[in-house]
Amino acid sequence: MKDIDPRLKIIATHFGFQAQAEKAIEEMAELMVEIKHLNSRSENSAYDYVRFIEELADVKIMIDQLVFLVRQGEECADSFDLQTEYKIERTLRRVEAEKEDV
Repeated sequence: MKDIDPRLKIIATHFGFQAQAEKAIEEMAELMVEIKHLNSRSENSAYDYVRFIEELADVKIMIDQLVFLVRQGEECADSFDLQTEYKIERTLRRVEAEKEDV
């Protein structure tokens, strides 16, 4: 697994899981709004993409911090890695099944 930016580790450690989980909820809500704005327009302006990219970056930063924090315990790290692998493989099986149906 690619390690996260060491600066994010400092931030995550300083604020802790609970605070960063709450901040992640806020940032994800803002990203959802921007995605809806993109989906509701037939022609998206460059400005719309800038706002979407800003919110996407915020969410990635928060997710990276949460992953770092949850992986601090060996049992949680193993569980997270197993779930991640399982979900990727499950989706790849669905993709292959859809290709076969076409």
